[in-house]
Amino acid sequence: MKNIFPLVILLILSLVYFNKNVFAQHVPDIYEFYDIRTEITLRGKVKSIWITKNNIVLIGVKRKKHIYTVILGPQRFLKKRNIKIDLNDRVIIKGSKYISREGNLYIIARFIKNFSKKQIYYLRDKNMRPYWRVRKRKYRKHFFFF
Repeated sequence: MKNIFPLVILLILSLVYFNKNVFAQHVPDIYEFYDIRTEITLRGKVKSIWITKNNIVLIGVKRKKHIYTVILGPQRFLKKRNIKIDLNDRVIIKGSKYISREGNLYIIARFIKNFSKKQIYYLRDKNMRPYWRVRKRKYRKHFFFF
């Protein structure tokens, strides 16, 4: 009986530790839901800007009579890269459609052309990984003129 007890405790502890690590690695993140098959281009005006409690910046882009919610990324990333979006800026956004569990439609932005500021902001690399997650890569910021 004394020989089995430490083995049972060791087995339970290893299972708890193993399961904790497995679940921690597979927790889905909204940034990982970028699907190139659902990619769309959205042209409109920025009508609202807000920050979630997780410090994620969202903007509302009005196209015709509908306002689309666009997910840009973490506020710290946008500040670090000096990405500025203001109300009533004319923008073109290329991004992937994402439907939440509640049934809300979001656009996960890949890049933003801001016509008001004459700049293009890239938020993802060529493999669709967010730039704030990619290490030792240079951020691309382009200027364009009409």
